[in-house]
Amino acid sequence: MWRISSAIRILIVVIITVFCTILGVLMVLITRDRPKTLYADSQIWSKVILWACGVKLIVRGRENIDRNKNYIFVANHESFIDIPSVFIASPLPLFFLAKKEMAKVPVMGWFIGYIGMIFIDRGNSDRAKQSLLEAGKLIRNGRNVISFPEGTRTTTGELRLFKRGSFILSRECGIDIIPMGIEGAYEAVKPNDWRIRPGTITVQIGEVISESKFRDLPIEKYAAHTQKIVSELISKAKQS
Repeated sequence: MWRISSAIRILIVVIITVFCTILGVLMVLITRDRPKTLYADSQIWSKVILWACGVKLIVRGRENIDRNKNYIFVANHESFIDIPSVFIASPLPLFFLAKKEMAKVPVMGWFIGYIGMIFIDRGNSDRAKQSLLEAGKLIRNGRNVISFPEGTRTTTGELRLFKRGSFILSRECGIDIIPMGIEGAYEAVKPNDWRIRPGTITVQIGEVISESKFRDLPIEKYAAHTQKIVSELISKAKQS
C-alpha cells in the first residue's frame, strides 16, 4: 500500500513542478518582475508539494526577519523537501546558490537559471569566485539568497561541515545572515529512498548573525559559529 501512496505523491510532485515551471516562465515574460514572480510561483509550488507529501509545516522565528532588509539565509540540508519548506518559511522571495549540476536537471534546471538563480562550479575555483561575485551583485540590488552550506543533503540525518562560500559572500558584500534550522525533512524524504513519509517539519528561524562581528576573524570561525547556531536551532525545533 505504501508503494502506491508514494507513487501517487511523487506523480503529483512531478506534475505541479512542471506546471509551476511553465507558469513561472509565463509570469516573468508578462510582469518582468523576477522577485515577485519567484515569490508567488514558489508559494504555489511549495504549498502543493507539502500537501502532496502529507507534510505539516511549523515555522517559528519569523519575527527575526526585517522585511525591509536583505540577507543570506543559511540552513541545514536534510532532503529535497527543505526547498519548499524554506520558501514558505521566508516572508521574502529567495534566490538560490545552487551547484552547477542542478542546471542539468530537465525543465527545472533551465527554469531556475532563467528565473535568476546562481549556479556555482565548486570544482573550479576561478568560476566559483566569479559565481560568488555575480551573487554579490544580486544581493546588493536587494535580492535575498538561500544557501545550504553543507553542499549536499545529509545521508545520516546529522549536520555536516559548513563550506566557506556563503560566508565569504556575506563578508565581501556586507550582508548579514539569517540562520534556519530544519527538523523533520530527513524523516519525510530520505536521500536515495523514493518513499515519502507524511509527518511534521519545523523550520526554526534564528536571530540575525551580523557579518561585522566576524570581519577581522578567519572565515572558518564565521562558518563554524553559524553552524553552531543552526545546530542549536535544530535542537530547539526537536524539543518544541
